[in-house]
Amino acid sequence: MEKNTTGIITIRDSLIEPYYITRDKYTYTVYETITSEETGKNYDIIIGYYSNIGSCLKAIARGIRFFRNKYSSISDYLKQWKEQEEKINKLTNIEL
Repeated sequence: MEKNTTGIITIRDSLIEPYYITRDKYTYTVYETITSEETGKNYDIIIGYYSNIGSCLKAIARGIRFFRNKYSSISDYLKQWKEQEEKINKLTNIEL
């Protein structure tokens, strides 16, 4: 977790890549880092604004589930689905 002088906290975790979360005084924001196929440059796009971390994680989970739109077979789809499900379970099964 990083904190800068503006009071914005950035939360990055390999389990939610290419997404990350920022938090300021008022809200949480979920970003997705995308790479341009043409230039190779990374860009951050806002996925949404949320009032709590749980809502952020739900939005990220929805995004992670649908990370690809083409599969070579149903077994490929199911394998990818299972891998993403395991990622989401690791992310959301945190005891506080």
